[in-house]
Amino acid sequence: MKPSILLADDHTGIVEMVSELLAPDYQIAGVRGDGASAVSAAEQLKPDVIVMDVTLPVLNGIEATREIRSAGSKSEIVLLSAHDDSDYVEYAFEAGAKGYVVKSRMNRELLFALREVLAGRRFVSKPGVVR
Repeated sequence: MKPSILLADDHTGIVEMVSELLAPDYQIAGVRGDGASAVSAAEQLKPDVIVMDVTLPVLNGIEATREIRSAGSKSEIVLLSAHDDSDYVEYAFEAGAKGYVVKSRMNRELLFALREVLAGRRFVSKPGVVR
């Protein structure tokens, strides 16, 4: 059985790209466009992994991660971000994320990041400069 993914991003192009990238190996259990609905969906759907943008409307991805963890969810969380910044990585892990993937490296790193977090390990995008 394929691991289930909840995808939370407010950009249709990113949702389509990630869905296509994950399609062969993962089941997309749901898609949400804001952090508050991602928190609700995490509780309802109980996905294996939540792939969520850091910059979401209503509730950002880091705060949504914190709320999902506070609710006791066992889902692993991988945050996607345009920010290649150690402060964001630190905030993400403090909130309870297991992975942090910079969007500019998503095509190369997301599948590996998912395998790592599902195996109980952390993943952080390789350092680089995002402009």
